Amino acid sequence: AAAVLVAVSAVSGQLLLSTGVLPALGTPPAPAGARKSTLRVGLVQPDIPAEADWLDEAGWIMSRYEKLGGEIARLEPELIVWPEAAVRYPLAWELARNGMVGRRFRAVVREGGVPAIVGSPHEEDSRATNCAFLVSPRCEILQRYEKVHLVPFGETIPWKPVFGFVQRMVPDAGGFEPGKERGVFPIKEGVVAGPLICYEGIFGDLARRSVVSGATVLVNITNDDWSKSETSHFQHAAMAVFRAVENRVPVVRVGNSGVSFVLDGTGRRLGGLEWGSPRVACVDLEWVPGRTFYTRHGDLFARAVMLAAAALAAAGVFVDRSGRRKL
Repeated sequence: AAAVLVAVSAVSGQLLLSTGVLPALGTPPAPAGARKSTLRVGLVQPDIPAEADWLDEAGWIMSRYEKLGGEIARLEPELIVWPEAAVRYPLAWELARNGMVGRRFRAVVREGGVPAIVGSPHEEDSRATNCAFLVSPRCEILQRYEKVHLVPFGETIPWKPVFGFVQRMVPDAGGFEPGKERGVFPIKEGVVAGPLICYEGIFGDLARRSVVSGATVLVNITNDDWSKSETSHFQHAAMAVFRAVENRVPVVRVGNSGVSFVLDGTGRRLGGLEWGSPRVACVDLEWVPGRTFYTRHGDLFARAVMLAAAALAAAGVFVDRSGRRKL
Protein backbone atom coordinates (compact mmCIF):
# COMPACT_ATOMS: atom_id res chain seq x y z
CA ALA A 1 0.00 0.00 0.00
CA ALA A 2 2.85 2.34 0.83
CA ALA A 3 4.46 1.65 -2.52
CA VAL A 4 1.22 2.40 -4.34
CA LEU A 5 0.82 5.64 -2.39
CA VAL A 6 4.36 6.74 -3.27
CA ALA A 7 3.82 5.83 -6.93
CA VAL A 8 0.67 7.95 -7.05
CA SER A 9 2.53 10.78 -5.35
CA ALA A 10 5.30 10.46 -7.95
CA VAL A 11 2.94 10.86 -10.85
CA SER A 12 1.12 13.76 -9.20
CA GLY A 13 4.37 15.46 -8.27
CA GLN A 14 5.79 15.11 -11.77
CA LEU A 15 2.66 16.67 -13.25
CA LEU A 16 2.79 19.53 -10.75
CA LEU A 17 6.44 20.19 -11.50
CA SER A 18 6.05 20.07 -15.25
CA THR A 19 2.87 22.09 -15.44
CA GLY A 20 4.18 24.81 -13.19
CA VAL A 21 1.56 24.43 -10.46
CA LEU A 22 4.58 24.41 -8.18
CA PRO A 23 6.44 27.30 -9.84
CA ALA A 24 9.17 27.49 -7.21
CA LEU A 25 10.35 24.03 -8.26
CA GLY A 26 9.03 23.98 -11.83
CA THR A 27 9.98 27.12 -13.71
CA PRO A 28 12.03 29.88 -12.11
CA PRO A 29 10.37 33.27 -12.57
CA ALA A 30 11.66 35.25 -15.53
CA PRO A 31 14.09 37.96 -14.47
CA ALA A 32 12.83 41.51 -14.59
CA GLY A 33 13.28 42.91 -18.06
CA ALA A 34 13.77 39.47 -19.60
CA ARG A 35 13.72 39.68 -23.37
CA LYS A 36 10.73 38.16 -25.12
CA SER A 37 11.03 35.99 -28.19
CA THR A 38 8.53 36.45 -31.02
CA LEU A 39 7.80 34.46 -34.14
CA ARG A 40 5.16 34.63 -36.85
CA VAL A 41 5.07 31.05 -38.11
CA GLY A 42 3.30 29.70 -41.17
CA LEU A 43 1.88 26.16 -41.31
CA VAL A 44 1.40 24.31 -44.60
CA GLN A 45 -0.78 21.20 -44.52
CA PRO A 46 -0.82 19.85 -48.10
CA ASP A 47 -2.90 16.69 -47.44
CA ILE A 48 -1.22 14.51 -50.08
CA PRO A 49 -2.54 10.90 -49.90
CA ALA A 50 0.04 8.37 -48.74
CA GLU A 51 -0.75 6.23 -51.78
CA ALA A 52 -0.02 9.05 -54.26
CA ASP A 53 2.60 8.01 -56.82
CA TRP A 54 5.12 10.83 -57.11
CA LEU A 55 6.48 9.40 -60.35
CA ASP A 56 3.13 9.77 -62.12
CA GLU A 57 1.33 12.36 -60.00
CA ALA A 58 4.03 14.90 -59.19
CA GLY A 59 2.40 17.42 -61.52
CA TRP A 60 -0.83 17.91 -59.54
CA ILE A 61 1.06 17.61 -56.24
CA MET A 62 3.34 20.50 -57.18
CA SER A 63 0.34 22.48 -58.40
CA ARG A 64 -1.18 22.13 -54.93
CA TYR A 65 2.13 23.17 -53.36
CA GLU A 66 2.20 26.26 -55.56
CA LYS A 67 -1.35 27.19 -54.55
CA LEU A 68 -0.68 26.69 -50.83
CA GLY A 69 2.73 28.37 -51.10
CA GLY A 70 1.12 31.47 -52.58
CA GLU A 71 -1.52 31.54 -49.84
CA ILE A 72 1.01 31.30 -47.01
CA ALA A 73 3.31 33.89 -48.62
CA ARG A 74 0.47 36.44 -48.58
CA LEU A 75 0.17 35.99 -44.79
CA GLU A 76 3.79 37.20 -44.41
CA PRO A 77 5.24 34.70 -41.90
CA GLU A 78 8.83 34.76 -40.66
CA LEU A 79 9.17 30.98 -40.92
CA ILE A 80 7.22 28.45 -42.99
CA VAL A 81 6.93 24.84 -41.82
CA TRP A 82 6.15 21.98 -44.21
CA PRO A 83 5.39 18.43 -42.98
CA GLU A 84 7.47 15.28 -42.88
CA ALA A 85 8.20 13.89 -46.38
CA ALA A 86 6.83 17.04 -48.01
CA VAL A 87 9.25 16.19 -50.82
CA ARG A 88 8.98 12.42 -51.22
CA TYR A 89 12.35 11.91 -52.91
CA PRO A 90 15.61 13.32 -51.47
CA LEU A 91 15.35 17.12 -51.42
CA ALA A 92 19.06 17.69 -52.06
CA TRP A 93 18.90 15.45 -55.12
CA GLU A 94 15.73 17.09 -56.46
CA LEU A 95 17.22 20.57 -56.11
CA ALA A 96 20.57 19.56 -57.63
CA ARG A 97 19.07 17.88 -60.71
CA ASN A 98 16.70 20.84 -61.19
CA GLY A 99 13.95 18.65 -62.59
CA MET A 100 10.28 19.48 -62.50
CA VAL A 101 9.85 18.83 -58.74
CA GLY A 102 13.04 20.58 -57.70
CA ARG A 103 12.45 23.57 -59.96
CA ARG A 104 8.84 24.10 -58.92
CA PHE A 105 9.45 23.53 -55.21
CA ARG A 106 12.35 26.01 -55.27
CA ALA A 107 9.99 28.58 -56.78
CA VAL A 108 7.44 27.90 -54.02
CA VAL A 109 10.03 28.51 -51.29
CA ARG A 110 11.33 31.64 -53.00
CA GLU A 111 7.82 33.04 -53.25
CA GLY A 112 7.53 32.69 -49.47
CA GLY A 113 10.66 34.82 -49.11
CA VAL A 114 11.52 33.45 -45.64
CA PRO A 115 13.34 30.41 -44.22
CA ALA A 116 11.44 27.13 -44.30
CA ILE A 117 11.62 23.79 -42.53
CA VAL A 118 10.94 20.95 -44.95
CA GLY A 119 10.68 17.20 -44.39
CA SER A 120 12.37 14.93 -46.94
CA PRO A 121 14.63 11.87 -47.01
CA HIS A 122 18.36 12.15 -47.65
CA GLU A 123 20.80 9.71 -49.22
CA GLU A 124 24.55 9.91 -48.91
CA ASP A 125 27.23 7.18 -49.13
CA SER A 126 24.57 4.45 -49.43
CA ARG A 127 22.99 5.67 -46.20
CA ALA A 128 19.35 6.81 -46.19
CA THR A 129 17.94 9.00 -43.42
CA ASN A 130 14.60 10.64 -42.66
CA CYS A 131 15.33 14.34 -42.35
CA ALA A 132 14.13 17.83 -41.61
CA PHE A 133 15.89 20.55 -43.62
CA LEU A 134 16.27 24.22 -42.87
CA VAL A 135 16.34 26.03 -46.20
CA SER A 136 17.03 29.68 -46.94
CA PRO A 137 14.54 32.04 -48.61
CA ARG A 138 16.27 31.08 -51.89
CA CYS A 139 15.76 27.36 -51.12
CA GLU A 140 19.42 26.70 -50.38
CA ILE A 141 19.91 23.94 -47.81
CA LEU A 142 21.36 25.49 -44.65
CA GLN A 143 21.12 22.60 -42.18
CA ARG A 144 19.91 19.02 -41.98
CA TYR A 145 18.58 17.10 -38.99
CA GLU A 146 18.51 13.30 -39.28
CA LYS A 147 15.79 11.55 -37.32
CA VAL A 148 17.33 9.85 -34.29
CA HIS A 149 14.49 7.65 -33.03
CA LEU A 150 13.17 5.58 -35.94
CA VAL A 151 9.88 3.68 -35.99
CA PRO A 152 10.67 -0.03 -35.46
CA PHE A 153 9.53 -2.31 -38.30
CA GLY A 154 8.56 0.76 -40.30
CA GLU A 155 11.71 2.84 -40.74
CA THR A 156 14.18 0.39 -39.26
CA ILE A 157 14.38 -3.29 -38.40
CA PRO A 158 15.55 -3.85 -34.80
CA TRP A 159 17.68 -6.89 -33.91
CA LYS A 160 18.26 -7.81 -37.56
CA PRO A 161 19.76 -11.23 -36.76
CA VAL A 162 16.35 -12.14 -35.30
CA PHE A 163 13.91 -10.02 -37.32
CA GLY A 164 15.80 -9.67 -40.60
CA PHE A 165 13.16 -11.81 -42.33
CA VAL A 166 10.70 -8.90 -42.00
CA GLN A 167 12.68 -6.84 -44.51
CA ARG A 168 12.75 -9.78 -46.92
CA MET A 169 8.95 -9.98 -46.66
CA VAL A 170 8.42 -6.20 -46.82
CA PRO A 171 11.35 -4.67 -48.78
CA ASP A 172 10.23 -1.08 -48.07
CA ALA A 173 10.43 -1.57 -44.29
CA GLY A 174 13.57 -0.65 -42.43
CA GLY A 175 15.33 1.37 -45.10
CA PHE A 176 16.51 4.24 -42.89
CA GLU A 177 19.56 4.66 -40.66
CA PRO A 178 19.21 6.67 -37.42
CA GLY A 179 20.85 10.03 -36.95
CA LYS A 180 23.51 10.38 -34.30
CA GLU A 181 22.70 13.62 -32.48
CA ARG A 182 20.03 16.22 -31.79
CA GLY A 183 20.16 19.24 -34.06
CA VAL A 184 18.77 22.75 -33.74
CA PHE A 185 17.96 25.34 -36.40
CA PRO A 186 18.68 29.03 -35.65
CA ILE A 187 15.83 31.03 -37.21
CA LYS A 188 16.44 34.57 -35.94
CA GLU A 189 17.63 36.30 -32.79
CA GLY A 190 16.00 34.62 -29.78
CA VAL A 191 14.38 31.88 -31.86
CA VAL A 192 16.03 28.47 -32.28
CA ALA A 193 13.92 25.58 -33.59
CA GLY A 194 14.34 22.07 -32.24
CA PRO A 195 13.08 19.65 -34.93
CA LEU A 196 11.22 16.47 -33.98
CA ILE A 197 10.15 14.11 -36.76
CA CYS A 198 6.94 12.11 -36.50
CA TYR A 199 6.73 9.98 -33.37
CA GLU A 200 9.87 11.52 -31.87
CA GLY A 201 7.31 13.93 -30.45
CA ILE A 202 6.06 11.30 -27.99
CA PHE A 203 9.43 10.99 -26.23
CA GLY A 204 9.96 13.57 -23.52
CA ASP A 205 13.72 13.14 -23.31
CA LEU A 206 14.24 13.83 -27.03
CA ALA A 207 12.38 17.14 -26.73
CA ARG A 208 14.25 17.96 -23.54
CA ARG A 209 17.62 17.32 -25.22
CA SER A 210 16.64 19.72 -28.00
CA VAL A 211 15.89 22.44 -25.46
CA VAL A 212 19.13 21.72 -23.59
CA SER A 213 20.93 22.06 -26.96
CA GLY A 214 19.52 25.57 -27.33
CA ALA A 215 16.06 25.18 -28.85
CA THR A 216 13.56 27.83 -27.75
CA VAL A 217 10.67 26.39 -29.80
CA LEU A 218 9.97 22.77 -30.75
CA VAL A 219 8.91 21.98 -34.33
CA ASN A 220 7.26 18.59 -34.79
CA ILE A 221 6.71 17.61 -38.43
CA THR A 222 4.86 14.42 -39.26
CA ASN A 223 3.02 12.48 -41.96
CA ASP A 224 0.38 10.24 -40.43
CA ASP A 225 -1.64 9.77 -43.60
CA TRP A 226 -0.67 6.09 -43.75
CA SER A 227 -3.17 5.65 -40.90
CA LYS A 228 -6.71 6.24 -42.06
CA SER A 229 -7.99 6.28 -38.48
CA GLU A 230 -8.92 9.82 -37.49
CA THR A 231 -8.61 8.84 -33.83
CA SER A 232 -4.96 7.82 -34.21
CA HIS A 233 -4.08 11.22 -35.69
CA PHE A 234 -5.51 13.04 -32.67
CA GLN A 235 -3.97 10.60 -30.19
CA HIS A 236 -0.55 11.21 -31.72
CA ALA A 237 -1.06 14.96 -31.75
CA ALA A 238 -2.14 15.05 -28.09
CA MET A 239 1.40 14.20 -26.99
CA ALA A 240 2.63 17.60 -28.16
CA VAL A 241 0.92 19.22 -25.18
CA PHE A 242 3.23 17.35 -22.79
CA ARG A 243 6.34 18.43 -24.70
CA ALA A 244 5.27 22.08 -24.44
CA VAL A 245 4.43 21.91 -20.74
CA GLU A 246 7.47 19.88 -19.69
CA ASN A 247 9.89 22.45 -21.09
CA ARG A 248 7.73 25.62 -21.07
CA VAL A 249 8.41 26.21 -24.77
CA PRO A 250 6.02 26.68 -27.70
CA VAL A 251 5.41 23.71 -29.99
CA VAL A 252 4.69 24.02 -33.71
CA ARG A 253 3.20 20.83 -35.12
CA VAL A 254 2.60 20.33 -38.84
CA GLY A 255 1.19 17.12 -40.32
CA ASN A 256 0.68 16.29 -43.97
CA SER A 257 -3.05 15.77 -43.37
CA GLY A 258 -3.02 17.10 -39.79
CA VAL A 259 -3.26 17.51 -36.95
CA SER A 260 -1.49 20.87 -37.38
CA PHE A 261 -1.41 23.55 -34.67
CA VAL A 262 0.68 25.86 -32.51
CA LEU A 263 0.85 25.61 -28.71
CA ASP A 264 2.28 28.05 -26.22
CA GLY A 265 4.47 26.93 -23.33
CA THR A 266 1.47 26.06 -21.17
CA GLY A 267 0.04 23.71 -23.81
CA ARG A 268 -2.67 26.19 -24.82
CA ARG A 269 -3.62 26.02 -28.49
CA LEU A 270 -3.06 29.36 -30.24
CA GLY A 271 -4.16 28.37 -33.71
CA GLY A 272 -4.24 25.51 -36.16
CA LEU A 273 -5.84 23.82 -39.13
CA GLU A 274 -8.81 21.56 -39.72
CA TRP A 275 -7.77 17.92 -40.01
CA GLY A 276 -7.84 16.17 -43.37
CA SER A 277 -7.83 19.07 -45.81
CA PRO A 278 -5.21 21.14 -47.69
CA ARG A 279 -4.89 24.43 -45.81
CA VAL A 280 -2.47 27.02 -44.48
CA ALA A 281 -2.41 29.18 -41.37
CA CYS A 282 -0.21 31.80 -39.75
CA VAL A 283 0.15 32.10 -35.97
CA ASP A 284 1.91 34.75 -33.89
CA LEU A 285 3.98 33.58 -30.93
CA GLU A 286 5.40 35.57 -28.03
CA TRP A 287 7.18 34.00 -25.05
CA VAL A 288 10.05 34.36 -22.59
CA PRO A 289 12.48 31.42 -22.90
CA GLY A 290 13.30 29.68 -19.62
CA ARG A 291 14.25 26.35 -18.10
CA THR A 292 11.90 24.12 -16.09
CA PHE A 293 12.92 21.63 -13.44
CA TYR A 294 12.39 18.87 -16.02
CA THR A 295 14.54 20.64 -18.61
CA ARG A 296 17.35 21.11 -16.10
CA HIS A 297 17.23 17.70 -14.44
CA GLY A 298 15.30 15.35 -16.71
CA ASP A 299 13.67 12.38 -14.99
CA LEU A 300 15.66 12.82 -11.77
CA PHE A 301 12.56 13.47 -9.66
CA ALA A 302 10.66 10.47 -11.07
CA ARG A 303 13.65 8.16 -10.64
CA ALA A 304 14.18 9.29 -7.05
CA VAL A 305 10.56 8.52 -6.22
CA MET A 306 10.79 5.14 -7.95
CA LEU A 307 13.81 4.30 -5.80
CA ALA A 308 11.90 5.40 -2.70
CA ALA A 309 8.94 3.24 -3.72
CA ALA A 310 11.23 0.26 -4.28
CA ALA A 311 12.82 0.80 -0.88
CA LEU A 312 9.42 0.94 0.85
CA ALA A 313 8.26 -2.17 -1.03
CA ALA A 314 11.40 -4.01 0.06
CA ALA A 315 10.87 -2.86 3.64
CA GLY A 316 7.35 -4.27 3.50
CA VAL A 317 8.76 -7.75 3.00
CA PHE A 318 9.98 -7.66 6.59
CA VAL A 319 6.56 -6.83 8.02
CA ASP A 320 4.20 -9.78 8.59
CA ARG A 321 0.45 -9.59 8.30
CA SER A 322 0.01 -8.84 12.00
CA GLY A 323 2.13 -5.71 11.62
CA ARG A 324 5.08 -7.05 13.64
CA ARG A 325 8.49 -6.38 12.14
CA LYS A 326 10.62 -9.40 11.33
CA LEU A 327 14.30 -9.04 12.06
